[in-house]
Amino acid sequence: MLSCKDITENANKYLEKDLPFFVRLKVKMHLKMCIHCQRYVEQLQTTIQLLGKMKQPVDTDDTTVDDIVNIIKTGNKKET
Repeated sequence: MLSCKDITENANKYLEKDLPFFVRLKVKMHLKMCIHCQRYVEQLQTTIQLLGKMKQPVDTDDTTVDDIVNIIKTGNKKET
């Protein structure tokens, strides 16, 4: 049986169907039983799909990155 750590380490290969048959089968069995790993793989798949839809790279500077980090740290609350 694979562990949750094994799933996170192999999730990308699983989504790309780049795992041997029996490893892929073990991943599927684990995902049937573990809601946390199901959600992780679903979120990874959604992220990959959204990034694939981007037409061009996003240009950011240090200020933009710092602003995003601050928003995440404050729980999406605007600073006044």
